[in-house]
Amino acid sequence: MGILTSIGWVLVNLVQLLLACAWCALWITVALVAQLVTRRPDLSLMLARKPFSPGILTILLSRLEVTGRELPDLSGPHVYVCNHQSYSDIPALFIALPVPLRFIAKSPLFNMPFLGWYMRATGMIAVHPESPEKARRSLEAAASGVRDGASILAFPEGHRTEDGTIGPFKKGPFKLALMTGVSVVPIAIDGTLETANLRRMRSRPSRIRVCIGAPIETRDLSPRDADRLTELVRHEIVRLHRSIGGAGAGRENPAHDAPNERRLA
Repeated sequence: MGILTSIGWVLVNLVQLLLACAWCALWITVALVAQLVTRRPDLSLMLARKPFSPGILTILLSRLEVTGRELPDLSGPHVYVCNHQSYSDIPALFIALPVPLRFIAKSPLFNMPFLGWYMRATGMIAVHPESPEKARRSLEAAASGVRDGASILAFPEGHRTEDGTIGPFKKGPFKLALMTGVSVVPIAIDGTLETANLRRMRSRPSRIRVCIGAPIETRDLSPRDADRLTELVRHEIVRLHRSIGGAGAGRENPAHDAPNERRLA
């Protein structure tokens, strides 16, 4: 029975892969045409949030639960930061946050057919860790977008987790928040490690949980506070992650050891 079950899941995952590729190609094409005709990136982002992302989670046989959506003021720009488990984090977050989101992503993704075209057309932000000058220009471009009212979402770990725990954070998203004076909204996601897991070459149905935390203000902070802000937000995401059944930071100190301050002064 074990071998038959494994073969069955291989076939299911193969069908899911084919459906997901076709779904992506369809809606990215629609979004690019809409962008070309209307010149409205927010319309293309809305298509990612409404038909595309729910369809992907349906293909993955997964359901989404969101808590804390009422905490941030969704009418204004924020820097949203979240732990990263798998590729299905992105459609889950598109649904969880009903605002036009620009993701910060690694630069090689922008060279991919369809996906890269969509990311460039909608103003996603490329990360260039290999080039300090390109990284600086990307940060400035992101800051300009935030000042114009855009919300940015970043995965500050810089990679997907292998075991469900939350790793160290890079400071780039927090420097962006300090440059622009907008609040940082911590988000924890759990349950996507089993969906669209390319490292294990498998996907299983899952209950995906997203927990949105209260915004952390940065208006009165300076660039010198980047380290403290990074650590504070990471502790908060670890705490939120544990609150929805996640592993948090594994064997690190419990989240209740984190600072209790909601603002740094």
